[in-house]
Amino acid sequence: SRRKTALAFIESFSTLSAIDMLSVRTPSCMHVFAPRSLGDIAHSPMSNEQFAAHRSHFDGVLSSFPFQVKEMIDNPTANQVLIWTTASPVWVPQVTSDVDKDTDWSYTGEYMFLLTFEEGETGKDAGGSFKRIERIVEFLDSKGTDRLRGLMQAASRNL
Repeated sequence: SRRKTALAFIESFSTLSAIDMLSVRTPSCMHVFAPRSLGDIAHSPMSNEQFAAHRSHFDGVLSSFPFQVKEMIDNPTANQVLIWTTASPVWVPQVTSDVDKDTDWSYTGEYMFLLTFEEGETGKDAGGSFKRIERIVEFLDSKGTDRLRGLMQAASRNL
């Protein structure tokens, strides 16, 4: 079902596993970031390979980026699910402890994901077949994302 896949998509951010993140997507899935005011990241859709490379920026800095679902709307007519979430990064301890005592590492951002699904169910797992995602539009908290980018840069310097 769309809902099952949508929840698996959200859960994949808890592990930050590229395998988990890509397993719920079609091979041709495109990931679009919005709004355009975010700059470079929002200029063109990312393929699965490009998204995996983008996700790799979290390696060594974040151990998890768990999302909390605030609301989920399943639209069978459009074959889409809309998810409103919040998320807070879980930093790798080495990047925040004893290196920069003046930095407030707390952060919670808001995100909305519009997931469009394939026709049929071509995904396979231990539970059988499932619908995969063919397009993701991720609306980021643009003000918060600027702060998160600064924290990510500080964490990378602390490696």
